[in-house]
Amino acid sequence: MNNFNNMTFEKIGIQIIEKFISAFNARQYQLMSDLLNYPHIRFANGKAWILSKEEFLKSQQNVTKLLNKEDWSHTEIKNIETINSGEEKSHFKLHFIRFNSKNNEIHDFESLWIITKVKGKWGIQFRSTFLNSPAATFGSEIK
Repeated sequence: MNNFNNMTFEKIGIQIIEKFISAFNARQYQLMSDLLNYPHIRFANGKAWILSKEEFLKSQQNVTKLLNKEDWSHTEIKNIETINSGEEKSHFKLHFIRFNSKNNEIHDFESLWIITKVKGKWGIQFRSTFLNSPAATFGSEIK
């Protein structure tokens, strides 16, 4: 369970988003998976994907290989906008920029993330992204 005493629902969501991107940049698979709620759903590259924690962890070595193929170095949050926030879930519009090893921008994109509270645990449960990259797809495709 998360320890978010005395925090607003909006602040809880923003903290989870920031921790996830920090873990993503460090390629800390376990921490990333702990910041998600399951089943986790992702819309990317024109398809919908659903995955369990095990599937997420299993996919991350391949995601790292695909990121390396793009010469990805790190991802930065340009902006976080709260759309709505409540006791059980919060919606956020995010603007990300991905950089390569020369610190040149390789992707500039927006996403919608939904942070949910499931069995007392806050986590990212839904991500829909306008990123067009092979590194954005993983899990079982929803047909």
